[in-house]
Amino acid sequence: MENGFINLLGSNNFYRRPVFLFLFVYMGVLFFPAIYLNITGYSEAMYFETSLTDRSNYYGQNLIANCLFLFGLLCSIFIVKTSPSVKINFPQFFITGKKMRALGYFSAAVCTIYFLLYGSQKLSNLGTELSPKEFRALGFDDVPVFWALALEVTRKVFFPILIAYFFVTKHKIYFWAAIFFFLLGALSTLDRFPFLMVLVFSFYCSYQSTTTLSALVLKLFIMVVLLGLAASVLTYVQYNRLDVDLGTILSSASDFLLHRVLLVPSFAATEIGFRYADIHGFFNLQYSRLGFLFGVERIGFNTDGHDPYFVAPVGVTADVFRNFGYLGVVLVSVFFGWFLVQFARVRSDNIDPGSRGKLLFIKGFLIINLSTYLVFGNFFTMGVFAVLASCYLIKNCKFEELSSD
Repeated sequence: MENGFINLLGSNNFYRRPVFLFLFVYMGVLFFPAIYLNITGYSEAMYFETSLTDRSNYYGQNLIANCLFLFGLLCSIFIVKTSPSVKINFPQFFITGKKMRALGYFSAAVCTIYFLLYGSQKLSNLGTELSPKEFRALGFDDVPVFWALALEVTRKVFFPILIAYFFVTKHKIYFWAAIFFFLLGALSTLDRFPFLMVLVFSFYCSYQSTTTLSALVLKLFIMVVLLGLAASVLTYVQYNRLDVDLGTILSSASDFLLHRVLLVPSFAATEIGFRYADIHGFFNLQYSRLGFLFGVERIGFNTDGHDPYFVAPVGVTADVFRNFGYLGVVLVSVFFGWFLVQFARVRSDNIDPGSRGKLLFIKGFLIINLSTYLVFGNFFTMGVFAVLASCYLIKNCKFEELSSD
């Protein structure tokens, strides 16, 4: 039975595989917290005050949705892995070191221009009398849509690929340059995510070389502590609050880990996702930011005449539910099961045996990047679909020069 389960996930080193990495992030941040809230009835209100009866009902809906998602995901993984008839080989294309460097130059140029035009102004106001809300808005509300979109694509799609690629190909100069410009783009808006992803990447590199469970648990604990401390410091900087002491930072770090990482995704799902679907009915993509591609008004937190909570991040299961209900949750989970198995496969004619591990390393990090957006954001967004597209481009590429170029 154990060998069969390991085989289902991909190999004897199943914990390094994209399928396991996705399950690890999803279950840790969405599935298990949904069980915890449903059993304990934890009643802290993060967004809205609701009755205990309503809260219990939304907790139950959240748990049902996550159970359906996990069930559909595992069934889809099993069927795709055991049924040759559902294997699909899409056309391949070549990615070479030359093309990756060109992508790096473009991404570096975007981050540099953005920093010079908007980021430097934001940093110059750090520590001034600007209110936290006014300071946080700098680099966002005053930026044209084109530049905001360009920065998001480079940070969410291009740089994760570049960082992992240059690391495994041992191009140290390009690797550290990618890290530098990735963080330069982060300085322009003072977002926490890019800084934290650098820590996650460091842990991921260590995780890939871990051979014992005890060492893995120890490294995971260290990473969680460092993430909490880093997120705490960055949160105060984000809101122009520099007059804090070490005790405040440590307290905020523990609060960040408990709420922002473990419970807030579930609180957002229940109080915004399931509650709003109950009050307003299913959205049917009416408020999805994907509509921006088809000329529909893009709704943000400051859009006049619209409730900003219609587009608030609630996690993949709640976002799918508030748009299409339980049926949508099942269909999306089946899609992800198919996607993960297809993404994890390496065609025998695609890469030499010595480079197979390097390709899996890149794929694993891209799955962590995708998983983070899914559990802390929404599914029906341009960012997630761009990351999905980038993952599948990597899956179907032929790394002609992966080992050396």
